[in-house]
This record gives sequence, C-alpha cells and structure tokens, in this order.
Amino acid sequence: MDKWFKKYKYSASLIGFIIIVFLSYVPFSLLAVSSLAISSILLLLYYHYFYKRTAKEFSGVLRYLLIGEVGGLIGLIGFLSEFVLSSLLAEYIKNMIAGQDLIKNAGLTITTFFNMFSVGFVFVYFFDKQLQAKPSKGREPRPVLIFALSVPIFNKDKDKKDKDDKDKDKCKEIISELPNNYKPICELLDFHKDVLKEVHVLCSPQVKKDGGLDYLGRILEGFGVGYEIKDNAYPYIYSSNDGKNINIYPYECDFNDEESIKAQINKINVEIKKYEDKDISIYISSGTSLVTAILTLLGLERDRQIEYITQGKSQTEIKAIEISKDDALLFLKTLALK
Repeated sequence: MDKWFKKYKYSASLIGFIIIVFLSYVPFSLLAVSSLAISSILLLLYYHYFYKRTAKEFSGVLRYLLIGEVGGLIGLIGFLSEFVLSSLLAEYIKNMIAGQDLIKNAGLTITTFFNMFSVGFVFVYFFDKQLQAKPSKGREPRPVLIFALSVPIFNKDKDKKDKDDKDKDKCKEIISELPNNYKPICELLDFHKDVLKEVHVLCSPQVKKDGGLDYLGRILEGFGVGYEIKDNAYPYIYSSNDGKNINIYPYECDFNDEESIKAQINKINVEIKKYEDKDISIYISSGTSLVTAILTLLGLERDRQIEYITQGKSQTEIKAIEISKDDALLFLKTLALK
C-alpha cells in the first residue's frame, strides 16, 4: 500500500486540486461574483505556494499540456483539464458575443481564464516534484554500448602509483601500460562484457593514429572476450573460447565539429535500430564536451541508459542516470528562461 501511494501520490494530489478548480463554478447557481472570488483566491494561492516557490515558468508547460505532448498519467490529467477549461472559455466568449446574459458569461470567462492559470501553476510544481522523486533502477549491463575514445594519455607519476596499487586496479592486470584515460573504458567493458554484443565507438583521426582501437582490443583480449573491429584498417579478429565475438564499429569524426559528430551519430542510430532502447547504454564521459553533449541527446530515448564517471578527490566510479525525452521536455519547459 505504501509503495502504491508513493507511485501515485502526485497524480492523486493533482486530481484533488483539479476538483477544487472545477468546484469554483458551483456558486454560479447562487451568485456569479462568488465563483470569480473563489477562482481569484485559488489563483493567488497557487501562485504563492506553487509557482513562486519553484521560480519556474509555466507558459511552456501550459502550451504543451494544451497540445497533449506531456506523457504519463499526470500529463493526461493536465491535458484533459486544460482541454475542458479552454472549451468552456470558448463557449462563454461565444455566449457574450451573442449577447446572452453578459454579466454571467463575462464572470465565467474571467473565472475560466484564472482557472487555466491556476492549473498551469500547479502542474509546474508537480512536474518538478515528479522529476525530483523519480527513482533510479540502477546501472545495468546492456548488449549495446556506445562511447567515444579519447587520445591515449600517459602520466608517469600516476603510472608509478598505479603499479603500487596493482592489486586494486583490475585493468592494470590486463595492460601493464594502460593509458590513464582508458581505465574507465576498461571498467566499462568489464561491467557489460557478459551480455555485450555490439560496441559503437566515436573516434577522431588522432585517436586511430595513436592506437586507441588497439587499446580497446587489448582490453577485451585481457578479459578473454572475442571481438571483431568492423574497419578495413583493422582486419584482425580475436575469437574467445566460446566462439562469441563482439562487433566493434568505429566512426571517425572531428571531435570539435558539430556536423561531423552528428553525421556519425546518425549512422550509429541506424545501426542500433534493430535493438530495443532497453538494450542500449551510452557512456558520455569521454571525448570532448561537444561529443558528451551530443551523446547525451542520443541517450534521451526512453529506457536507454546513460553512464558517466564521477569526479572528485575520492575514488571515481561509473554510475548511470535515467532521463527520457519526456523528462527533458518537462525540465526544459519549466525552467525560468527569459
């Protein structure tokens, strides 16, 4: 029961607020001014307790609610509420134009207009809360892995320390001179290797020249994992004992050129169409900032996993985040961007 409540508490709360909004029309059977007063009070309360406390803009949310582009149960509630209110608004304006009970229809028009704003304020707040409370399923191995390769970097002092910590660093047991920036890639492949089928790698000409794909192959060999690099320059195939090979697809591009990266991302997107989104993981903490940004966009399909490496003085680790296009839409459209 407690689990059910946590899952649906925001939807239940929203339904309650929407009911209050529509109850503001009830006093019209007695006095038109009463409904307008109730609607005004609701608008002020919603503004103070929802919009003002979040410092978010609601015009984008209101627009997306009206056109039904916000997904989920909460989005459906919002769409139906705004749809009914906008229909009522049109009806009351039509009655005013026709000269039918001008005072009553004018009051209803203003009341409905206020109520549409009230609903917008409430949804801004609850969209924000929904995103904050969204639970993470945790990091999972996936059959398809996408990432970029950086130019191999060596640090002599760091390498010396790593030799002292050899027992703590699994990748040092595989490659004695592993570039420092390839160790997260080693951990990444180690995590996914049991279910991994395809690896799609963005790489610059410099990375290929400096042996980035060679390091990638040597890491997999160290794990005893078979692979085949789908590139004419790398005809070598390493087969594992079980005969199952991972297909590695390199995509050469300029890491500082947006169009070059997008062109290769489009090719990757075509290749992975045969898989479901839940089979795909995207590691974004390698390559340039531009590569990271574009890879993040690729990961916004629902159920795709985005992985990143933590930063700080303590030991780093790779973690996963879950964010879909719907989440990103709600986040972006509720930001107070002027």
